[in-house]
Amino acid sequence: MLFLGVDQSLNGTGLCLLTDDGIVVHLETVHPGLRRGVERLAYVKSRVVTLLTPNVKFVGIEGYAYDCVGRVFELGEVGGVLRLCIHESQLSYVDVAPACVKKFATKNPTAKKEAMVQAAVALGARVTDDNQADAFFLAMIARHVHTGIAPSTRAQLEVIYRLQNPLEKKPVRRIRTLTKNTM
Repeated sequence: MLFLGVDQSLNGTGLCLLTDDGIVVHLETVHPGLRRGVERLAYVKSRVVTLLTPNVKFVGIEGYAYDCVGRVFELGEVGGVLRLCIHESQLSYVDVAPACVKKFATKNPTAKKEAMVQAAVALGARVTDDNQADAFFLAMIARHVHTGIAPSTRAQLEVIYRLQNPLEKKPVRRIRTLTKNTM
């Protein structure tokens, strides 16, 4: 059984295939080069489709960064094409917010790219860039969500729980206020 992690991007889509034992069997960054528009979409799609084999059971794909500025429509196109490929392969997937991927990897939802790479290397992944590191952690998240295997840290457990229970409201922290009795 394999799990696919997809870190969607315009300039470098990270892809990682992970076994159910947590072993990396494929790791790559899809660089579209000078391709733009539909050519770029077709190129990225062609690389992802080759990995969507019957052995893949579940996919973890990075969700959209809603606070992103810039080429948001192009990013949406890439995300839409990749989700359509996954759907056409009759696979289920989990959308993981970028902050959740970072929290799962480093315990810090605002971690920098270098920290993501260091976290992946610390776990034995031979990543060459942050796209591959993100894809590695997305594949790990997909594995945990699909198999129910408990993760090893509290931060990872919180991320997996939130993904498995998306409709549950976050607990509200009550702020105590001290009032002096003025009378």
